[in-house]
Amino acid sequence: MNGSNHKLTNDDNPLSNKVVTDQISTRPSTESVASDTSHPPQLISAIHIGAGSVSMLIGAPSDDEGKVIPIDFFEQPVPIARDVFGKGRVGRPVIERIVRILKEYRAALSELAIPNGLPNRVVATNILAEATNQETILNRVQVACGLDVEPLDDGEMTRLIYMQSQALLNSVKKFAKQNTLVVHVGPGNTRVLYFSRGQISQYSSYRLGAFRAYEAIQTSQPRGEAIISMLREQTRASIDSIYYDYRSNAVDQVVVIGHEMQMIANHVGKASTKGVTTTELRRFLVKICDMSADQRVHEFQLDYAHADSVVAAVKINTRLAESFEAKRIFIPSEDYETEILTQLPFSSSLTRRFQKEVMQSAISIARRYKIDTGHAQHVEKLSVKLFDTLTHLHQLGSRERLLLSVAALLHETGNFITVRAHHKHSYYIIRHSEIFGLSEADIEIVALIARYHRHSPPKSTHDGYSEISRENRMIVSKLSAILRVADALDRAHSQRVQDVTVRLTESRLYIGIADLRDIAVEQLAMESKADMFRNIYGLDVVLESGSTFN
Repeated sequence: MNGSNHKLTNDDNPLSNKVVTDQISTRPSTESVASDTSHPPQLISAIHIGAGSVSMLIGAPSDDEGKVIPIDFFEQPVPIARDVFGKGRVGRPVIERIVRILKEYRAALSELAIPNGLPNRVVATNILAEATNQETILNRVQVACGLDVEPLDDGEMTRLIYMQSQALLNSVKKFAKQNTLVVHVGPGNTRVLYFSRGQISQYSSYRLGAFRAYEAIQTSQPRGEAIISMLREQTRASIDSIYYDYRSNAVDQVVVIGHEMQMIANHVGKASTKGVTTTELRRFLVKICDMSADQRVHEFQLDYAHADSVVAAVKINTRLAESFEAKRIFIPSEDYETEILTQLPFSSSLTRRFQKEVMQSAISIARRYKIDTGHAQHVEKLSVKLFDTLTHLHQLGSRERLLLSVAALLHETGNFITVRAHHKHSYYIIRHSEIFGLSEADIEIVALIARYHRHSPPKSTHDGYSEISRENRMIVSKLSAILRVADALDRAHSQRVQDVTVRLTESRLYIGIADLRDIAVEQLAMESKADMFRNIYGLDVVLESGSTFN
């Protein structure tokens, strides 16, 4: 990484079993950055309130879209996961420590002339959702630091892990030609992504994490073989589930990523270059289980928050690699936290390749519920055409375009339950589906768009719709109106309307269907479904057949 690294070692923090309450400054020496007139004036910063630390990256945008050139990195340990998995809530001393660290980070940003010392983005570990006082924490940070914190959900974490995995696979040529199982053992959950010749073909998430697993056994304070035995029993069910889900896939190698594993990568043989065997990984597991937390801290330059969780991380990854009889296990040596932070400012942006993966996930769900794929894909094509034509009216971007596409593909999944009121069943099915790379908020929007593709338009009393923000309600309304028009164009499910030409006047949207003369079916459908479009966009929808369109 370019620039300076301000990660604290535990020489700075010698306390292993109590919260650090004295203020520790990790503010970088910023004189060279601030005074260097050749340095780009535009800086990007991101803060991550993680499971075991609060970190911040300051960087500059590169010429490659979605990339950040790191300049400064800060990290201070905070035992958030210990509180969440041990007590079910984050204690007041930990909350106040988070506040002090964030104030320091804002001061550092101010020194770099970043307006008001505000970072581009502040996110929190998704395990915070399991804390009974999550709202209290977020409110305290907002009041004390003026920062709005976004808790990361499973959808965005999957997106971040995918981006990291894709970059890794692209950097090693042989991975693109083989079958790779990527395993990310996080603090509370494990994500598994299976790439077949460089293309993702399966993924899933499990309630299995390094902090979660170790916290469950730590009261007995085991050492040596006892740790391995207890972790084996604690993680057996989840590991068996992962193996069951992926057992039919050929696995040429396993790539493991995650905070703990990447912190110890350089200590496990040549894990990052040539890979290690399961025998070597198990030998390393036995070694660290025989060590005390203090010994792990000093030998591997860990902080105390990760000195125990690293044992669980190595154990979980070792057992998974053994289950799949992996010949080699690769562990990237890059700093995991830095890699995540460089992606955060752009992780919500959608690359073309990523959108393709999201659509493949939606198509898989559509097939699972036996929908008419010809109709669904045709409606999706027409929806996107209308969306692109009306960009100046709806003023939505690539994210919303993708959500419309997914909703169009899945709008009739409810037929799997019953044709009657199938739009409501579609909402239920989509809402409870896992769509690769989409957050819970995104999936809720997709489900609602599908819900309103027919019959009643959105009402403030409707479940789901009444619970989302005003901004998202407007997105749902704008996209549902477009989907209804596109769906009306294929009312007979026959794909008669192969292509359309669209033109606008001040009061009308003209849709020309040049290849058809008789459009009575589509006209009838449009009369019943274009009302919402008229209410949202203020335009009457007029169909013109080949005999009248010019």
